[in-house]
Amino acid sequence: MRISSFLAALAAAVVMPLSAAPNDLPQGFGVDVTRIVIENGRQSGSCVLTNGSDVPYAAKNTALDYFTRERRSDVIATPPVALMPTGKQVRVTVTVLDPEALPKDRESLFLLSSEATPGVGDQSSKNTLLIRYASRLKVFYRPEGVDANMQDAIWGLAWTRDGNTLTVENGSPLHVTLANVSIEGKRYAEHLIVKPFERTTLTVGEHPADATVRWDGVDDYGGVVTGRVVPAVP
Repeated sequence: MRISSFLAALAAAVVMPLSAAPNDLPQGFGVDVTRIVIENGRQSGSCVLTNGSDVPYAAKNTALDYFTRERRSDVIATPPVALMPTGKQVRVTVTVLDPEALPKDRESLFLLSSEATPGVGDQSSKNTLLIRYASRLKVFYRPEGVDANMQDAIWGLAWTRDGNTLTVENGSPLHVTLANVSIEGKRYAEHLIVKPFERTTLTVGEHPADATVRWDGVDDYGGVVTGRVVPAVP
């Protein structure tokens, strides 16, 4: 991305506060999506933060590596700080500055961290409980050459079990999120991410060889896809 284009995008992000009717705003501090997917050749994606409370907030927005929780120089969140008066919304944009530096055969996973700190405003003379909010959104960047569907990736997971070891293999170029993995009602994992073209192993308890594994995958819209499978024996 050229510097001039980046500065234009930054300026647009800073000056794009949104308004909504008071009755349409959620109570407290909220975000309109559960994840951000950047695909089809785009370099940025966004979400909308809403201050539906009766106190002003300042939201600090940071793009991080999902697995290390460290800042990255090639991915940014704008505006880095958003001042949000009562009843206002602001759009936060995550931009990949250098797509060429990322893998081209699989998606990359980042995290948008938004921490909202309340201001005192007109509430200084009232007995008001001020609450600090924190939001964490997964940000999926899919290169233009990656042609894959999250539903297919979830249903395409390969499950095997060898005694107390349960293995799930992801043959797709997408990160698959499993909100739950359980056998006979006993949960062995939650919020598990299986990386593209990799496998993950879980240690499980004693169960019959033909015991069914229940899993709950999460699609691109935050919806839950539930399935059951009797793992193959390696």
